[in-house]
Amino acid sequence: MSFKGKLRHGRYALLTAAVLACFGAPHVYAADNVSGSDNSKVSTEDIHVEVDFDKEMLKEAPETKTIISRADLDRKGARTLSDALAAEQDIQMGTDNMGRKTVGIRGAEPRHTLILVDGRRLAGGLSKFYGATDEVNRLGLDDVDHIEIIRGSGTARYGADAIGGVINIITKVSHKQRVRLTTEGSWIDVKGHQYNHSIGYSTGDLGGGVYMDFSYGWNKSAPYLYDSDHTSMQYYGDRNPMSLRVEFPIGKDETITLSADRLNEDLRKDTTLGKMFGMTAYEDAWRNNFSIDWKKQTSKMDYRLRTYRTEYNSDTDFYVSSLPGIRLMRWGYFDFLNRIDNVIEGSVGIMAHDKHYVTIGADYHDEYGEGTRIKVPGQVGKYVERKYYQLSPVPGEVYDTTLTHYGVYAMDDWQVGKKLLVIPSLRYTNHSHFGVNISPSIGATYKARNNVRFKTNIGTSFGTGGIAELYHDWEMYEPSLNPRPPYRNGWKFEGNPELKPEKALNMDVSVEKDFNKKTSAKITLFRNTFKDYMQIVYDGQKPSKNLNPGSPGAPQRWSNSIVSLDPAAGYWGDYNDLLNELDSATPQDRYDLITEYTKYASTPVMDDVFTYKNIARAITQGVEAEVTHEIARDFTIKAGYTFLDARDRQTGKRLEGRGRHMFNLTMTYSDPKNGWRATFWGDYTRNYLDIRDRVATGRFVRPDTSSLTSRTYTITDHDGNTREVTVYPTEGEAGTALQNTVEHSFTQEKVAREKNYGLWNLMIEKDYHHFLTFYAGITNLFNQYDPFLGMGGRIYRLGMRMMF
Repeated sequence: MSFKGKLRHGRYALLTAAVLACFGAPHVYAADNVSGSDNSKVSTEDIHVEVDFDKEMLKEAPETKTIISRADLDRKGARTLSDALAAEQDIQMGTDNMGRKTVGIRGAEPRHTLILVDGRRLAGGLSKFYGATDEVNRLGLDDVDHIEIIRGSGTARYGADAIGGVINIITKVSHKQRVRLTTEGSWIDVKGHQYNHSIGYSTGDLGGGVYMDFSYGWNKSAPYLYDSDHTSMQYYGDRNPMSLRVEFPIGKDETITLSADRLNEDLRKDTTLGKMFGMTAYEDAWRNNFSIDWKKQTSKMDYRLRTYRTEYNSDTDFYVSSLPGIRLMRWGYFDFLNRIDNVIEGSVGIMAHDKHYVTIGADYHDEYGEGTRIKVPGQVGKYVERKYYQLSPVPGEVYDTTLTHYGVYAMDDWQVGKKLLVIPSLRYTNHSHFGVNISPSIGATYKARNNVRFKTNIGTSFGTGGIAELYHDWEMYEPSLNPRPPYRNGWKFEGNPELKPEKALNMDVSVEKDFNKKTSAKITLFRNTFKDYMQIVYDGQKPSKNLNPGSPGAPQRWSNSIVSLDPAAGYWGDYNDLLNELDSATPQDRYDLITEYTKYASTPVMDDVFTYKNIARAITQGVEAEVTHEIARDFTIKAGYTFLDARDRQTGKRLEGRGRHMFNLTMTYSDPKNGWRATFWGDYTRNYLDIRDRVATGRFVRPDTSSLTSRTYTITDHDGNTREVTVYPTEGEAGTALQNTVEHSFTQEKVAREKNYGLWNLMIEKDYHHFLTFYAGITNLFNQYDPFLGMGGRIYRLGMRMMF
């Protein structure tokens, strides 16, 4: 019996649906779908039905899974993955120390969420700790068919780093000739404007079943997140995505798809470095992806073989200059990184028995990284130089390394009876640095009634450190040094080659019920326990790596209120003689004496050093509940609630960067007769522990200045400005006093600030004719501003979509 023939039998249709859902490969079964349509058409020789096939599959698969359709994306006006994930249940959005978006699922860390495009991993930076940072803002959605969110471990199918869940962005080559044009402008309450434009063309059948499409976009983002000293907290600027895809047959039920895409980025970030200096970073980055995908179906088997290459290159110049009106001085350094992943993967699906569909697969990954942000022990770095502002050439030391891993896995989709589907799976992974890991799992769906389903999953998963976590040698400022004392140290991250892989045991149990055609609900209990949990820990302080105080023009912290006698100034007496003169002088004369015969105290810019260690056991557990109800023919509401208990099992303290209670709501209105649609969506989080916005609870630990000899005077400059100056006998004592004003964040206990916040959005669409849609909306409707949470105030959006 042919593979398609098995679909003729109802019981095999359910099995096949579950199989395809687990594969995460909807292009195998989905018919061409016009953007904005809710339904896909599935057809065999004697089955002709029109259903929302994706949602039907969700009922059968054991996974806790959500599908965001093309229509859902359009209703939100979603232009980035960040837009698409808004108000999705148990999705916790955050920002990293550079102001970039991160995403976590079920209380797991961002590094435990695997973000894929058509099942392919994307090369980003060299670090995994903050997950696929900025991918939620970097990835556009114009060519996307739908998005799959898998909650819970995906390790057995996708390998390492899928501990919390998987977000898989699905694209496909359109089989219809059409032109797509989208344009949008947005205005921000805080400051600035943005735009997002794209154009795409699909050729339709070029003959013999050959299809092709391409797209190009040009986007601009604004620096709408600011620190208190007006530092931009995220990179902003221009992005240009482009793609080309070709699909052609090479035999009966056999196709090859070629895909190529590129993303260019021209970004910048502005930072204040203390009282005297400012820094601007200019990032020139690009990413190339290329893949060849072969698929073949026979009467009993499905074959798939794919190879792909993804490369990311980031080249950033940092210009440090004196702030206007103080001193003319400039200094520069640079950051460079290059990441290349080469992957080969294949699978065979076998209809081994009427009730078994067995999948066997394998994959091989070669990850290469090089750059100035890493330092590999035992390796001699390659020196490169750049020149800034007529200064001496600035050196940079480039190191490189390669990590490889391969894995094999097997899954059996076993239809035990009419009511029970069981899917056991097993993965073997061998990593060049982290060794061998075996990850078993099993999931099951039991249909107690036609409208009631029980689901359960249990399995193990693991996550590995990346090149940066092993070999990091990177300096940053978060988000800036204070403009006045107490000054804040920079941050220096150093890798740890002794890291062990993180491991987890994942369990969940769900109940789903369809009350009628209008109402459905589900509730899920989940529990994830972690071993060798990776954390960032403090490891002392060092002089700045890049703002080297020994280099010409490099900035140092200095003070115009802490001074010492300058032996080279030609003063006739000693320190006590100077004090006697200052005692008897007027405030105006004191200013002249101090200006002529003393020197300001200065200290080099320092970094607090942090590294990565496996130091903890952790647990994340909770409850997810969701209900969908069609209030009227044109009005639907979906509401969800998540309770999350995430804590360190050794200390009992809550894990930071997470909320305890999360509510999400989406309301949609559709009037197809008149072409109107409206969507209101958002989420509200309570008891969120902000990992970046912290509250000091103790005293600073500073150098002991009790034995220093000093005297404080009031002076008045020639402009009539009066202030106090403290005079010390030597430069060393003055420097110690200045160092006492430097904040060492590691020496003072700081706890995460607890917050309650909501982010709500509104979008209204109007169709004109059958090919033109105008839309207008507001992101962050209630004008919430919190740069630590990535909320930069209200954004007004106006756009247009054309399809013809």
